[in-house]
Amino acid sequence: MITANDNEISEIRLLENNEYKISKNIQQTNNGVYKIIQLNDDIFICALYGGQISLLSISNQQYSQVFQINSFKCISEICKIKNEQNKTTFAFGDGLGNGIAICQLIKISDYDYQLIQDQQRLVENGKILSIMLVNSKIIKEKGWFNVQYYDYDLNPFAFVKDYEKISLINFRNYQIIRVIDSRYIYNNKNGRLINMRIYKEGESQQIYRLFDVQRSDRSAEIREIRLRIP
Repeated sequence: MITANDNEISEIRLLENNEYKISKNIQQTNNGVYKIIQLNDDIFICALYGGQISLLSISNQQYSQVFQINSFKCISEICKIKNEQNKTTFAFGDGLGNGIAICQLIKISDYDYQLIQDQQRLVENGKILSIMLVNSKIIKEKGWFNVQYYDYDLNPFAFVKDYEKISLINFRNYQIIRVIDSRYIYNNKNGRLINMRIYKEGESQQIYRLFDVQRSDRSAEIREIRLRIP
């Protein structure tokens, strides 16, 4: 397991009884680490504050490459889109309002990569905190909550919570429907919405019970919402 603490990257080995130990410190980055994603069995990518990505190696601690994403200030999300022989395509999201950039990492040798950025942004502006790839389409939103008993073929729905509202998305046709206003001023939306499916005998439609956290600078409240999905 690879973990990041501020700008220090470490490898952790899990022991018995849920204990762990740091087996080795791999490297330190020049900026704080926001997210880590695996490129291959040895190389991993660190998303850094300052709009950079850093490539590091588990086995070769002398290796490090740093690339700057144009105009990015804080890379908050990485989504792997496609692998093609020696080229891997990624979507990088900026958490400070600069949208989504599509980039290719091209392998020159085991410890030499080239980064090529698309000239046009996939999304020009906006704070990006979450990116999801669904059937080759990229969807960016603030907080995802799959419906209970989610199934792409039979029940392809998820609730989306942003700063102003809760919406419902159908992943089969990418239609998004606004459900209700919901004020939440902070970036992290994880854990701010719970949904439970209610079963009623003879009922063909799905009914969901939502517990929604609303929060502003001055107050916070939890409310219950019931929603019927055809």
